Amino acid sequence: MKTEKKTTNRVMMHSVPKASRGSARDLTGQRFEHLVVLYPLDPSNRTTTALWRCRCDCGNEVNVTYHALTRGNNKSCGCLKKKYQALVHDRLHLIDGTCVEWLVGRKSRVDNASGFRGVFKKKNGKYLASIGFKKKVYYLGTFDDYDEAVAERLVWESLIHDGFVKARSHWVSMAAEDPEWARHNPFVFDLVKENGDLRIINSMENVKEAFGAPL
Repeated sequence: MKTEKKTTNRVMMHSVPKASRGSARDLTGQRFEHLVVLYPLDPSNRTTTALWRCRCDCGNEVNVTYHALTRGNNKSCGCLKKKYQALVHDRLHLIDGTCVEWLVGRKSRVDNASGFRGVFKKKNGKYLASIGFKKKVYYLGTFDDYDEAVAERLVWESLIHDGFVKARSHWVSMAAEDPEWARHNPFVFDLVKENGDLRIINSMENVKEAFGAPL
C-alpha cells in the first residue's frame, strides 16, 4: 500500500520595517531667518525630528527641531515675537485694557445669531442685551422685542464707547496744553453698578474744552 506523504504549506512571515522618519541633511552653519545652526544635539540622530542647537542674532541660544527650521516655524529664539508684540502695543493706546483705536474704528458687525453685536437670543425667545468695557461684560436687560434690545445696546454704546473716546480725546488735548494740570488730574472713565443700575464715572464731565465749551 502506497502511503501519501502529506506536505504542509508554510507561510513565511517577513517583518515589515517601520516607516522611516526620513533622513535629514546637515544644517550646521546654515542660517534660517535670525537663527544660525551650531550643531546637532545628538550627532547620531539624523532624522527630521532631531534637535539642533542654534544661535539667534540677539545672542541667545535655543534648541530647535529640524522641521521647525526648514519649514520656517521658528525664525528666532522668541525675541522676534516679543518685538512685534511691542510694536503693536506702541501703536495702540490701551487704557485699563480698553483699546482706544478699536472704539474709534469699530464698525457694526454680526458676531452672533441675533444679527447684532451684544444682543443674544435666549432659548425662551427673548433677547438679552449686554456691553463690554474694560474687560468686563455688563448686563443691560432682557427684552421681548429684538428692536428694543438693539436700541438699548445702541444707547449704551453712545454713552460708554463714544463717551470714553470723546472724554479721552478731551483729556489728551488738555494735557498737551497743560502737562502740570494733567499730572494732578489723571484721566478716569469707569462704569460701576449701583443698586442694579449702571453709572458712568467721567473725570472730564465738568471740565471745559480748550475753546470754552463744556464737554
